[in-house]
Amino acid sequence: MGDGIIDERSVSPPAALLADFGFDDDNLKSNHKVWLESAVVDRIRSTAMKPSEGYWQIRFEGAASQVGSDGYNLQLSKRRAEQVQNYIRGRLSGHPLMFQVIPRGESLPVDPSVKDNAQLAAIAERVFVLTP
Repeated sequence: MGDGIIDERSVSPPAALLADFGFDDDNLKSNHKVWLESAVVDRIRSTAMKPSEGYWQIRFEGAASQVGSDGYNLQLSKRRAEQVQNYIRGRLSGHPLMFQVIPRGESLPVDPSVKDNAQLAAIAERVFVLTP
């Protein structure tokens, strides 16, 4: 898990898991921004799609651990997803983009094979980024 990112560009649609947000934290880390630049921002810029040709649809699914209330964790997961969305929107202003933020709170399952509590918490504090 080292850098907090699991790169899944080989799947369709390409996706990433930005983890390691930290307990009760919705701020992007520098390693998140580095990955977003190479995997999302640079990719969209290199395609140079014009609005008449369609829009990039990017989905952000935020998640949180099971510590705390369901309502609070739903809001935290939304803030995390919105942080990622805002970063990409700021870096790609003028590009034909459509965003969808989906707060999942505690409802996104964590890999049941993970037994280490620290790793489990790091994985639970995450945002999935899905691009076309």
